[in-house]
Amino acid sequence: MATIKLKFVVEELSNVLLNYDQIKVYRSTTGDAGPYSEITGPGTRVDLVSPQTLYEYIDTAGDVSYWYKFAYFHSVSTLEGSLSEAISGEDSGGLYCSIQDLRDEGITVSVLSDSRAQALITQASAYIERVTGRWFEPRNRTF
Repeated sequence: MATIKLKFVVEELSNVLLNYDQIKVYRSTTGDAGPYSEITGPGTRVDLVSPQTLYEYIDTAGDVSYWYKFAYFHSVSTLEGSLSEAISGEDSGGLYCSIQDLRDEGITVSVLSDSRAQALITQASAYIERVTGRWFEPRNRTF
């Protein structure tokens, strides 16, 4: 088991908000073809809020081999949109730096434990994404 971060971008949010107010998240443990079952519920569904278009959901019981889909949902009328295309989650170990990066900068285990370092990386990554409304994924390039 791992903590998996899912990211959803809601295109044309104003139109979506006309019919829906939440996002339901579904998971398949057997591959992208399914079957999928909902892993969110009335208290854990992702609320849609204007003008935010980037949303994330953390699956604490996830695995990098699991696949996910989401659907828009209206919490009062129970109207539900169609399921999205299958997506894979990412290990939420932090996109912007690693524990090894901190060690390379001279921050030792006696100063900052690995578990605390991971918690701070996750918190800082979430802050960057929340403030900017975007996420940034490193990509290898060869010139």
